[in-house]
Amino acid sequence: MNRIIAYWAHDPVGNNEGIITNYDTATLKQAEANGIIIIAEHEDGTREKVNAEDVTEPNIQDSGIFAFVTPQYVDDRTAAAYEAIKSIADAVTPMIPTTLAADGQPTPLDLIRTNLNKLKTLTEAKDDTNGNS
Repeated sequence: MNRIIAYWAHDPVGNNEGIITNYDTATLKQAEANGIIIIAEHEDGTREKVNAEDVTEPNIQDSGIFAFVTPQYVDDRTAAAYEAIKSIADAVTPMIPTTLAADGQPTPLDLIRTNLNKLKTLTEAKDDTNGNS
């Protein structure tokens, strides 16, 4: 069964969209009258235009469509991102002149090192203020 898992409000003029969390029919009809396109998203990823009066809050409990990640999953990917970006930085660093800074401004190398250190700090932060790792 290809259930609807979410409804989207698409603004073609502003070229943006957001997920609908207010399922009040009158509110949705007003949005539709103002040019908002309402789109249903199915669990297989397909989407279709729907009318405001057809929108009901989707029941996504036990659908298996959301994967909750563990802190270790995030830590592993942060570390991988750091290593990938560091390898790129290591490759381009020799190509960057060290004397580009003027008037006390940081050099491009300083900026690379600063941002790599920030990312490295994320890879080393294993515990947050809530005791999660």
